[in-house]
Amino acid sequence: MHMMHPRLAILILVLALGVAMSRPASASAFSTETVAAAVDASSGWGVSLALNGNQPGISFVQSKSGGWALGYAAKSGASWNVSTADSTHGDMGEWSSLKYDSSGNPNISYHDWSGYYDLRFARNDGTSWVGAAAGSSAPDVADGASSWVGRYTSLQLKGGTTPCISYWDVVGDNLKYATWTGAAWSVSTIDSVGSVGKWTSLALDASGNPNISYYDATNARLKYASFNGVSWSVTTVDSSASVGTYSSLALDASGNAHITYYDATNGDLKYATFNGVSWTTSAVATLGDVGKFTSLALDASGLPYVSYYDASNADLKFAWFNGSGWDISTVDSTGTVGWDSSLAIDGNGQVHIAYFNAVSTGGGAWTGNVKYASGSTPEPGTLALVGVGLALVRARRRRRHGAGK
Repeated sequence: MHMMHPRLAILILVLALGVAMSRPASASAFSTETVAAAVDASSGWGVSLALNGNQPGISFVQSKSGGWALGYAAKSGASWNVSTADSTHGDMGEWSSLKYDSSGNPNISYHDWSGYYDLRFARNDGTSWVGAAAGSSAPDVADGASSWVGRYTSLQLKGGTTPCISYWDVVGDNLKYATWTGAAWSVSTIDSVGSVGKWTSLALDASGNPNISYYDATNARLKYASFNGVSWSVTTVDSSASVGTYSSLALDASGNAHITYYDATNGDLKYATFNGVSWTTSAVATLGDVGKFTSLALDASGLPYVSYYDASNADLKFAWFNGSGWDISTVDSTGTVGWDSSLAIDGNGQVHIAYFNAVSTGGGAWTGNVKYASGSTPEPGTLALVGVGLALVRARRRRRHGAGK
């Protein structure tokens, strides 16, 4: 068999290593910083990250005099501008979900647990925080029909402007969906069979039709609801164990669903994909109790990136599919970090993660800080090219020393 000239093999290796060294060799090359201090985590999770271009913004539960408010932080250069989006009542901002509209203005869905227990929506019009209607002067009550509604919210903007929200109706124990019609909020129940609707995650397909992953607590399984423009269909994705909490959904360019979620029976991070015909499920991480607070995003090639909490070590972890397998690394291990992680990938392939650094104050209450991490991963082809170069050099050496016959 003809062997590549050793000088050429070495040249390939040097070039490959040069490319590899120009990017982090591991996803562990993240920088971390504190965004906001003394925020609440005892009443619910509230950290959500979105990108305005390549600049991150974060919604969270903010500590205010006399209670909690919906907080908002936007990155500006090297610093963060932190403000209050809604403090109408004593306790606001639980289960928030942040998205930017086509004008670059932040939109947030969230829960008011001050005694009103409503689903609320706020957008910034460039001057102040208002509701969905043009000319409104205050955030909306998107659904206040029941005595307790609006937890586990997930927000998307149809056409870059029209808010759509999936959420859990606590009293009805149902999965619900609300969308702005241009004049009012339209609310519908999507699934009411058993105790369903926690841990919702919403994505819109190319036609603007909603798709939702969520947890069926009655049967301890992961479910998926999709709208085809006429009617909803509901299916079970995974019923192999007690699975489906902490679900996070993304759609690829073909409209096929990708979902990360927690396997409570085995303490694993799981991943489900739909190929247009059937679902495939697999375990991403299995070492210790891992997979809570998952957040999923797909890169420009459709490869999945996942942030999640490692409960065994109280760390924020990151997993990404390199084209043939999963690479896993630790992003932050200082204190109890990684609750409520929220991940996005910008147009340059940079990874952005917002998360909570929890500090126990006793009696089951928690306080702490909102943190932010950013970093990048090597190109999938880079590691493969390095491997090719090393293999060629080793083969040449074996041949010269009479080995490898």
